[in-house]
Amino acid sequence: MKLDNNTSVEDLRVGRFVVVEGRRTRFFSMLLGATDAAAAIELTRRGKLFVVALSEDENVCGKIRAELEKAGLLGSRATALAGSPAHVPFPAGYANLIVAEKPTSELDEKELLRVLNPNGVAIIGHGPGSSIEADEQLVLRH
Repeated sequence: MKLDNNTSVEDLRVGRFVVVEGRRTRFFSMLLGATDAAAAIELTRRGKLFVVALSEDENVCGKIRAELEKAGLLGSRATALAGSPAHVPFPAGYANLIVAEKPTSELDEKELLRVLNPNGVAIIGHGPGSSIEADEQLVLRH
């Protein structure tokens, strides 16, 4: 995923970015430590993203899937899976955008870079609804 030159940190925080599409018609986003479907729903409205909300709690995943189904997005634009951010259950280069609203000790920079697409962006500590200031976030790129 490439971002235009006018994309700000605030734009990234709320998922407002301009995607310069090449051959791919669908982009994959991961929300690490998801607690509800709000951020996933917001990201699907912002572009051609398929969003995977990853939570360690299967009960939270069930709640997120129910919210996504109610919004008409489950399976077609988003889903929720149980898993650990320390061992993300996806292949190398899978995600064009990774958002972790709350930084935790379980987030491993090497693991995030493994899953991040070479042209992707990972935003740690500043997602939709986050109270963390922009200067306290980490933005990773390959």
